[in-house]
Amino acid sequence: MKIAIVVSSLRKAGPIIVVQNLVRNFNRKDHDIVIIKLMKDEAARSITNEFVEDGIKVYEFNTSRLKTELLTAIERRRFNELIQTINPDIIHTHGYQAVRLAAGVKDIPVLETIHNVPEEDFIKRYGKILGTYMLRRYYSSMKKLAAAVAISENVKNNNVPRLPELKVERIYNGVKVPESKYQSRDEARAQYGVKEDTTLFVSIGALLPMKDQLTIIRAFRKAFPRENRKVELWFLGKGPLWDECIREIGDDDRIKMLGWQYNVYDYLMAADYSISASHSEGFGLNYMESIFAGVPMIASDIPVFREFTGYFPELKQFEFRVGDSDELADRLVKATRTKIDMDEYIGIARKTFSASTMAAEYERFYKSLIGNRQ
Repeated sequence: MKIAIVVSSLRKAGPIIVVQNLVRNFNRKDHDIVIIKLMKDEAARSITNEFVEDGIKVYEFNTSRLKTELLTAIERRRFNELIQTINPDIIHTHGYQAVRLAAGVKDIPVLETIHNVPEEDFIKRYGKILGTYMLRRYYSSMKKLAAAVAISENVKNNNVPRLPELKVERIYNGVKVPESKYQSRDEARAQYGVKEDTTLFVSIGALLPMKDQLTIIRAFRKAFPRENRKVELWFLGKGPLWDECIREIGDDDRIKMLGWQYNVYDYLMAADYSISASHSEGFGLNYMESIFAGVPMIASDIPVFREFTGYFPELKQFEFRVGDSDELADRLVKATRTKIDMDEYIGIARKTFSASTMAAEYERFYKSLIGNRQ
């Protein structure tokens, strides 16, 4: 089976990590996988070389957001000619720009993975006017596809009403089994200078209003007076909220901004709890990475995280209302007094949310769409 995966770029971010986990878990003897990268990467976060090192052919399409939005005849023709050259059995798109281009392809099934709740994500990211415009264009393109995959039941439930004639399958994002250079929690904490009697909270992800790291900072400072030196909070990520976070932190040296770190599992090995204050998530890859590492999650009460606590019920006690720093502060204090045995939850996560499980489910779905094309 020849699979063409279409993405806007290959910068290290949730959807691209999922693509990487997917291709690394396909049986490469049975599948020929290529990637069409529509635009140039942000150099500091590009992982194109990792795909190339894995033996994946990456086609550089060299377009722009404006060109994919206008969808000129030239861009359509260039894309269709590239598809004819590759001649895949199936096209698998990830995201707005990819769908816009691939929706015009004839005679080859096109499948989109919906990585978010578009109605929430587009408007919160781009504002009401532009977000609503993009939403209409996205769903208009989606209606031309063979099928779609939703990465959670929440994403599926939010998209099916808008796509009544499209086959939408739920396939959870897959997480790779953790790899860390540290053999134990004690080793990791010693390396990072974390004392044994310190409770370390970490928050992983882009610094964005929708991720709401400011609420985490405010809650931490409410929960733990400055004289409490037995707690620390580390942020792994960068983004537009960086300067606001720095101002909110002030001179509180218990809170550290570490920027992007490529192997989050090294840090999770040292952590006691992980925090997400997201207002909206399609899946929440960092939530599941934390579970795989045996680190309990303190998370906002949004639909997909409630979906997860169905699998991990003891974590429900740490949910808090979106944007409520007082309630989060209460959960942080509670966490310092609570011990969660994560062994059973690690087993559940590896069975249900592993990259190998995801790859097997996609392979089955691909075959159902291809039919007799092979």
